[in-house]
Amino acid sequence: MNKPIKILMLEDSAEDTEIIQRLLSREIPDLQFHVTGSRQEFTLALDQFDPSIVLADNSVLYFNARQALEIMRQRPEAIPFIMVTGTISEEFAADIIKSGADDYILKDRLNRLPAAILASITNKNNENERQIAIREMEVLSLIARETSNSVMIFDKGTGNISWVNEGFSRNTGFSLEESKGKSPWGLLGGLKTDKNSVNMINSYIQNDSPFSCDLLIYTSKRKVKWQYMSGQAIRNENGIGTGYFIISTDISERKLMEEERVTGRIERQREVARVILQSQEVERNALGRELHDNINQMLASVSLQLAYYVDKPANNMDLIKKCREILGQAIQEARALSHHMVMPRFSQNSLRDELELLFGCFKSSTKVYLDFEKMNEFTIPTAIKETIYRIVQVQLHNIGKHSKANEVVMRITTDQTGVKIMLCDNGIGFDTTQKRKGIGLTNIYARIESYNGIANISSKPGEGCLLSITIPLPAAKTKGKKRLHLVS
Repeated sequence: MNKPIKILMLEDSAEDTEIIQRLLSREIPDLQFHVTGSRQEFTLALDQFDPSIVLADNSVLYFNARQALEIMRQRPEAIPFIMVTGTISEEFAADIIKSGADDYILKDRLNRLPAAILASITNKNNENERQIAIREMEVLSLIARETSNSVMIFDKGTGNISWVNEGFSRNTGFSLEESKGKSPWGLLGGLKTDKNSVNMINSYIQNDSPFSCDLLIYTSKRKVKWQYMSGQAIRNENGIGTGYFIISTDISERKLMEEERVTGRIERQREVARVILQSQEVERNALGRELHDNINQMLASVSLQLAYYVDKPANNMDLIKKCREILGQAIQEARALSHHMVMPRFSQNSLRDELELLFGCFKSSTKVYLDFEKMNEFTIPTAIKETIYRIVQVQLHNIGKHSKANEVVMRITTDQTGVKIMLCDNGIGFDTTQKRKGIGLTNIYARIESYNGIANISSKPGEGCLLSITIPLPAAKTKGKKRLHLVS
């Protein structure tokens, strides 16, 4: 909705006031009038009425149009001013225009007044907008000169650079004189500059569209730098794009850090793969030794005794009984080996039950405390359950083989940050700063890193060992059963 045109009149003739108001109301819609007849009333109305334009008679008693214009010139806001009066000399009219009046209308020619009012208001608005634009350009020019970012302006018609700031020169090594008149991509481009990105930028420029992207450029010394560039069209008063400006920020250090992170991530992935392969090789070797040194020896013993029985069956039934006992032991060994090697089916069995079974097979002389009080098992995916099971299995093997502990405590909790495992023992401990030959701990770290988890091992000689693990989890709402129990 357009604002009403508010007309402040300086007029002491009621008849002239009525004539002017009727004329203007017929020609211009949505008008508001305020009439004053003295200096005091006029000054007060400027503050309170907030006029769009002033119409001033030059023959008001003790206060004329020139004095009213002088008051308005001392105010910060620019309000159009038209003198509406009787017969005046051309000399006086020219003088009042020079003093700042927008126009003058004789009262016997009021038919010109509506058009003069609209023209004065339009011209004043345009002038205000122009002054605002000039001030904005002055601010932008100051920012462009003082900012540490690179600023580059170039002509749309030629595509050549017309101006660069000092930040551009510091960043690229090219001065304004060296840059002016040059193609921006001819100046800054090189073998590693992405041609598709340059073509994309050029297409946006041709369409007067804004853009932003990362681009690799070359300095005057042919040093490679990464820049974050954002551009915007420069338009004339008709909205037509005549130029373009681009602001650039040096992001070379950020890009370097990103590359280092990617390289580090790839190296960690390779390390995980190496550990997995090494773990598989160790498991294969352990399986081979177990089959050769234990089960294979049992079966060889049975074979020899059965061969002796075939040759001399008489009075040798005890050999058959002995063979059956050995075969039973071999079956038990094979079952235990399979239980150690094969991952439990967590689609059928709970993690809690499988961990209870795993700890139940631990040394009978060691007290084991399990705490599942704050574990919501339903929030843990099967793949992470398998990882937790293997980690606990490996650490239990380490405890049984090295720690000489008589007490082990494990606590598993889940919350919004993930699943947390705490596994500690009261064994002999070890110096964590010393490099260890085994791959058990490396295996644990590799499994945890595969899920973006965090592991921390705290231990000192004679003070046991504490393994703390956090693995992120997807959000879950289902609540599982909880309990605390003792396995001994």
